[in-house]
Amino acid sequence: MPVAKPITWILTANATCAKLYETDAPKIGTKDLKLIDEFSHEENREKISEMMTDKTGHYQSDFGSGQGAYASRTDPKEIEAERFAQILATKLNKGRIDHLYHKLVVIAPAKFHGLLNDKCPRDVLNLVHHNVQKDYTKIAQKELQAHLAELDELK
Repeated sequence: MPVAKPITWILTANATCAKLYETDAPKIGTKDLKLIDEFSHEENREKISEMMTDKTGHYQSDFGSGQGAYASRTDPKEIEAERFAQILATKLNKGRIDHLYHKLVVIAPAKFHGLLNDKCPRDVLNLVHHNVQKDYTKIAQKELQAHLAELDELK
C-alpha cells in the first residue's frame, strides 16, 4: 500500500475573512495550492455603532451633582474577532482530528495571529510549520505561492 503524501494546510486570515488552502508538495511554494475553504465574518465589518445594541448606561453620583456614563469594557470588534478566531480554530482542530493535514502554515496580522494562538488547542499549534504575521487575505493565489516559496528557502 503506498504511503500518502503529507498534506500541508495554509491559512490566510484576518479579523473579517480567511482562506484555507492545501498542498501535498514537499516544498509548499512549488506546486499549485488547492483552495479548500473560504470564511467571511461580516459581523466584524460593521461600524461599532451598529454593533452596539443599546446606549451606554448612566449613573448619578452620590457626591453632589456629578453624573457619568458606563463605558463598555470590551470593544465589540474585538469580541467579533475572537468569535471568528474561535471558528477558525475549531476548523483547524477538526482537520487535525480527522488527519486531513500534517503541517500547518498560519498567515495573519499580528493581533489576529495572537487571537488564533489563544483559541487553537496545543495539538494544533504543535503542527504549525510557519507563522507569518502579515495580511495576505487579499492577494492573488499566485502571489501567495511566491511568498510561500520564500518560506521554503528559509528552511
